[in-house]
Amino acid sequence: MALIINEEQQMLKTSTKEFLDLKSPLSSLRVLRDHSYKTHDKDLWMEMVEMGWTALTIPEEYNGLNFGYVGLGQVLEEMGRKLTLSPGQCLAYGFCISKNRLHNVSSNSGFIIGGFMPNLSLIKGICS
Repeated sequence: MALIINEEQQMLKTSTKEFLDLKSPLSSLRVLRDHSYKTHDKDLWMEMVEMGWTALTIPEEYNGLNFGYVGLGQVLEEMGRKLTLSPGQCLAYGFCISKNRLHNVSSNSGFIIGGFMPNLSLIKGICS
């Protein structure tokens, strides 16, 4: 089954590709692998956070970008294509919070109402 992405998702994919072409060439993977043995480039990760990639699946009402899992998939696909070393599991695991789950948490426990959730997408270094 073919995946058909909309114009916004295509723009996200294109901007991700352009960003990674500039900031994460294959040579940077080799440098990290061969010389420093670091798991990722912290400066690159901070730029990804500032671009809002950790907020891709979070609904807009919680200060997210609301691209959903298809948008997240476009970013992860480009990261995989460039072999980008990053705490990408934060994108795929730690911040994949569905709207229904957010609704249940906010209405039942006050977790989001208490002010923690609106800033979740801006946490820097949470997985680094």
